[in-house]
Amino acid sequence: MKHIEIILLEEQNCFFTSDLHFFHNNIIRFCNRPYNDVYEMNFKLIQNWNNIVEQNDYIFMLGDFCFNQGKQIINKLLNNLHGKIYFLPGNHDRPKNLKNLPGHVILLDDIVNLTVKKGEKTYNFVLSHYPLLTWAGRNRNYYNLFGHIHTMKDVKNNTGYDNNLPLNNQQYDVGVDNNYYTPIALEKVLEIFNSNQ
Repeated sequence: MKHIEIILLEEQNCFFTSDLHFFHNNIIRFCNRPYNDVYEMNFKLIQNWNNIVEQNDYIFMLGDFCFNQGKQIINKLLNNLHGKIYFLPGNHDRPKNLKNLPGHVILLDDIVNLTVKKGEKTYNFVLSHYPLLTWAGRNRNYYNLFGHIHTMKDVKNNTGYDNNLPLNNQQYDVGVDNNYYTPIALEKVLEIFNSNQ
């Protein structure tokens, strides 16, 4: 399992997202997304990302970026997105389409340990596309950030496709359906975990 450490400068931020599903028509219906078609959805997802992520920020994309599109379209989308992008593939991301990615994109393994240092504070995460049942460091405040299950924000008793999963208060779905179709900032993730204690 790969370990990544980033040190945030004062003017830098760190974001997380997952399950954008660019060009996926059926995801609009499956997840009740507020878009008329994939072109509106694609435009809004790019706009939401670029409205909060600056070029020098870090963003971890935890899979299912694009649906049934080739390398050329994927690279075009990535070139339109701000930030230093760390790309952890999901079940809809085809390995053959993830070769020769743009320079601001780093391809990751299936599961990654992430340490973020901001000022005097250090935060530890285990990143994965799928939610994990358990992970190393769970008893030492290593939080599992994931996607895949399409938790839908503000829908009572809804944890997306797998609503019977035994998730715990050290896990969070960073997918766009759970975060108003926008990447979620490190500070917001920490606020959620602190409120779960």
